[in-house]
Amino acid sequence: MQDQTPHRIVTREKQQLAELEREFDEVERQQEERFELIRRKRDRLLDLGVALDD
Repeated sequence: MQDQTPHRIVTREKQQLAELEREFDEVERQQEERFELIRRKRDRLLDLGVALDD
């Protein structure tokens, strides 16, 4: 590691940060999709007359 210049370290850290942010955005998108699916399923069950425990 000592043979790396500070520029390389900064570049690597920025790349790692960008990847983490992309992964976070993807997980957040998937979570929103799941919440929407849950909402639709709950609405469907309520339409069918099923009482849900809240």
